[in-house]
Amino acid sequence: MKRKQLSGKHIGIVFGTFAPMHVGHVDLITKAKRANDNVLVIVSGSNTQENRGTRAGLSLNRRFRYVREVFYDDELVVVDKLDEAGMPAYPEGWVPWVNRVKELISKNTDNPEKITFYVREPEYVTELNRYYPQAHVELIERSIINISADGQVDIGEQEEFKQILESLDLISNNAKALELWAKKNITNI
Repeated sequence: MKRKQLSGKHIGIVFGTFAPMHVGHVDLITKAKRANDNVLVIVSGSNTQENRGTRAGLSLNRRFRYVREVFYDDELVVVDKLDEAGMPAYPEGWVPWVNRVKELISKNTDNPEKITFYVREPEYVTELNRYYPQAHVELIERSIINISADGQVDIGEQEEFKQILESLDLISNNAKALELWAKKNITNI
């Protein structure tokens, strides 16, 4: 299967461990899609036991497959993976990590005019501006649910998210009830 390459002039970059992928990730990728021609999603980490995703039962390869499957039919998104095995831990690992990201950008894009990273961690803004100054970096406020890179969840936003899910469940249940009623009470014309 031939791999698609992003040909837009403005490319958004969203990276993360996606361990697991959640609605906050999808929200961030959607925001990046609205602001750019295309988005490159980079699933990062390793398959080693030192990696928190692997420790949670989600190896890098598995997370990559899951995220790629979510965006399989999306012509505006390409998903790739960055294996961090052997890279020094942060903060020492920024230089090799950024160099590997640049390789992935070259591999998956057609010489974009503008690259914008979308991040939710303030320290990433500083480091990306330091090691990749030609790119733009946007700090995006968390929405719906506040899950950080270290997996911490804001309890207030967790309650708000729970209410949203309960509302969606209620809508879904109402739709099912309406469908059952329609099948029972409406005949084909």
